[in-house]
Amino acid sequence: MKKFITYSLPVVTFFVIGDFITTLIAIEFGYVERNPILYEIVANPGLFLLVKMSIMPVFFYLYKTSSPLLRKVYTAIPTSAGIFLCLNNLYFIFKSMFQFFF
Repeated sequence: MKKFITYSLPVVTFFVIGDFITTLIAIEFGYVERNPILYEIVANPGLFLLVKMSIMPVFFYLYKTSSPLLRKVYTAIPTSAGIFLCLNNLYFIFKSMFQFFF
């Protein structure tokens, strides 16, 4: 279980927590979720967090049933997506905060 926690830490950090927090902050700055599937989900922070956390059972299953190389791949994909989502959200947050620079 300790190894799973080590593998899942980047996924939880960027894909779950990072995107969750930066999305809610961007919404507070007046931005709207433009994904029509997620629009209603993001409107409810508890549901949004639940949806973000729903990846973890799948991730755990893939971790348990995969080779070490595939574990790295399965970690890299949601971590990369999470980093991209966080950076995208941060761009809009900073754009709102420092409008005269953008």
